[in-house]
Amino acid sequence: MVKFTSESLSNSVLDRIGENIFRCYQCLKCSAGCPLVEEFDLTPNQVMRSLQLGDAAVLKSRAIWLCSSCYTCATRCPQGIDVTGVMDVLRIEARARGVAAAIPEIDRFNRLFLQFVRRFGQLPELLFILAYNLVRGEPLRDIALGWRMLKHGKLKLLPRFARTPKTVEAVERPRDKVAYFPGCAAHSSAREYDLTTRSTAAALAIELVEPPGWTCCGAGAAHASDQTLANEMPMRTMATIERMGIDTVTSPCSNCFARLKVAEHSAVDDADAMHRVEVATGHAYRGSVKVQHLLDTLLDRAGLDTISQRVSRPLAGLRVA
Repeated sequence: MVKFTSESLSNSVLDRIGENIFRCYQCLKCSAGCPLVEEFDLTPNQVMRSLQLGDAAVLKSRAIWLCSSCYTCATRCPQGIDVTGVMDVLRIEARARGVAAAIPEIDRFNRLFLQFVRRFGQLPELLFILAYNLVRGEPLRDIALGWRMLKHGKLKLLPRFARTPKTVEAVERPRDKVAYFPGCAAHSSAREYDLTTRSTAAALAIELVEPPGWTCCGAGAAHASDQTLANEMPMRTMATIERMGIDTVTSPCSNCFARLKVAEHSAVDDADAMHRVEVATGHAYRGSVKVQHLLDTLLDRAGLDTISQRVSRPLAGLRVA
């Protein structure tokens, strides 16, 4: 039986992410906004309350594994508590203390995800799906769907290999360019989203530059496993962008944006992650790259007036329901 104290758990949250869970006064706004709350055994505010009351059984909760890291709870918190970060810490602590994951499939998914990313640099979706279903003992689980996606070019047979480059050339007129982080799915299952992003930017005279050798941001797997790794993975590409001379990176993927944004704010204080990035890139990252979601980039670089002028098929009169 694993022995641990509730006091050490709350201290771990404070030590790892600097959050004092006793600042929570149970306003319930986090739970009211959570899109997955109906699937949780403990609502987000109940997770916080469990920590306040010293109930270390929270490490056995399904909620900490079902959390999708959408940051709605953290955004809605009037105290500014990073509730999403607390969920991350609890998953990491559960592993460290030998507490079995309440949902083993999610833990298995995260571990396998990181194995593939370490090997390929970016996630090869087809190989990953095949491997995950094989590990689950259901090798033919998604065969019909996979075949349809292959026929439509939404899965790639051959994986892409990516490695953070040691040398990077500075771009010309960097202030006129925005670094573009497409995400691992952009060249396969989400290729329409990628094409739309590039076409929209071109129509608005926004020059997007894809960083050479960009690697996976860690998605939902890294920050549920290792906080230093979660900062290091997006910082590698941000260091490349800094060497290119570009000061802004944008991403249309909400997950990628979240991981890059968290790294922007927290990674410069993570000495271990900074050291790993310097070893990998040969560059001491200064934290000069600003992270934006694609929508903010479109608004900042083009503006609403320009966007409205470029609309070719207005939605006026469209009946939604």
